[in-house]
Amino acid sequence: MAQSMMFRRSICRWVAGCLVSLCLLTLVGCSRNPPVAEVKGTIKLRGVPVTGGRVMFLPIAGGMQGLGSIEPNGEFTVGTFGQQDGALVGAHHVMILNVTVGTSDDEATFRAADDRLFDVKPDTVNQFEIELKSNEWEKLSQ
Repeated sequence: MAQSMMFRRSICRWVAGCLVSLCLLTLVGCSRNPPVAEVKGTIKLRGVPVTGGRVMFLPIAGGMQGLGSIEPNGEFTVGTFGQQDGALVGAHHVMILNVTVGTSDDEATFRAADDRLFDVKPDTVNQFEIELKSNEWEKLSQ
């Protein structure tokens, strides 16, 4: 009888250990980030590269936004989960924040018109050339 009880306990411990391991494996598998693809580009205002600011890619389907700093030559690279890992694959609205041109202290924020979407495709470098003077961009502040 004592052996039977010890056997049951060892079986229960084994089953409990398997369940805990299975739960941990499930959690680890679920913590993977959704797919991202490299996103780069250049931003200009009236044909002149902007010299500073931030670019934000906002996924239409929801999820983490991608952010990038605009370099003095107008170029940017987006990162979502890491520094420059890209943006989530899929369609995005885009905002350009705190844009500066040249040595001006004036800053402005722009957003793409509601019908202007940026499609980030998987397994490629997505290159976007953004011209803020077009009617596809709305100036929100200065």
